Amino acid sequence: MGQLLELALLVLLGGCAGILSGCFGIGGAFVITPLLHGLGHPMTFSVGMGIAYTSWTSTLAGVRYLRGGSASKEMFFKVVLPMGLCSFFTTAYAKNLALALDTAGKADGVIRVAYVMLLILSGTLVLRKKALQEGELSGNTLLRLPPLFRIQDLDVPVSVWNVLFVGLLVGFLQGFLGIGGGSLMVPLLVALCAFEAHLAVAVSLLVIMITAPYGAALYFLAGKISVVPLMALAAGAWFGSALGVRVNRVLPEMVLRKALAGFFYCGSLAVALKAVGWHVLSLVLLLGLAVGAAGGLVFMGFSGEKREKELIKHGQ
Repeated sequence: MGQLLELALLVLLGGCAGILSGCFGIGGAFVITPLLHGLGHPMTFSVGMGIAYTSWTSTLAGVRYLRGGSASKEMFFKVVLPMGLCSFFTTAYAKNLALALDTAGKADGVIRVAYVMLLILSGTLVLRKKALQEGELSGNTLLRLPPLFRIQDLDVPVSVWNVLFVGLLVGFLQGFLGIGGGSLMVPLLVALCAFEAHLAVAVSLLVIMITAPYGAALYFLAGKISVVPLMALAAGAWFGSALGVRVNRVLPEMVLRKALAGFFYCGSLAVALKAVGWHVLSLVLLLGLAVGAAGGLVFMGFSGEKREKELIKHGQ
């Protein structure tokens, strides 16, 4: 009975994380990994399950974005594919580092601290994003070094070094933390490359769709992935990711940015509580955050669709 309840909980969590994945352009592992750890699983197992879950959710949402034309073929070949190829070099190294820390008995503490720092950084980057005004970049120009190239989706050129840097960083995050890397990739694309938030979400998911299966395979071969719990998470994600993509296309960019930043900050608090020994409070906060954020986004998304239909109906 207890095992059935846990599987039902995993289906629910998989669905909630799938909604967040489709809406924010992140694989969902930054929710799944700490939650599995909070439920009593070892950190390296949680990391492996997180990256395997990310492989599934990013593929579901990425295919939907491709069908919807959210990213052009030019964007795919000039940004998505190079980032994906770069990440392969650092994923294997980071996975070996995580397993070495696990052998030494230090993985739980080190990965928790890394999670807290990553979530705080991600939330800060999202809030610091500057809008494009009159075709000129008014935001951060860090790492905008030549050579530069242009893409029809953007009004400003992109540095090759940005693409290489983000790709290598994403690979490391996948191998070490078991996340797709979208939690940092989206704000980096926004802050460094002047991507509009919805485009950054689509590109992030497409990159993760290429890279996450590689990281998942490495952890599976290391015996850190269990098939039955993964299937329960994947079943929930099947429905959740479709809702997330639908919500992303309705909500304004400012709403997405504030919601994503708030989620990152609350998530960092939950992981920090776990690190200092407040296990029950951390688990309650993570569960409430995942279910509450997913439900709130779906509600706002469908409310927005309803308003749009009413405006169209009245000819406004």
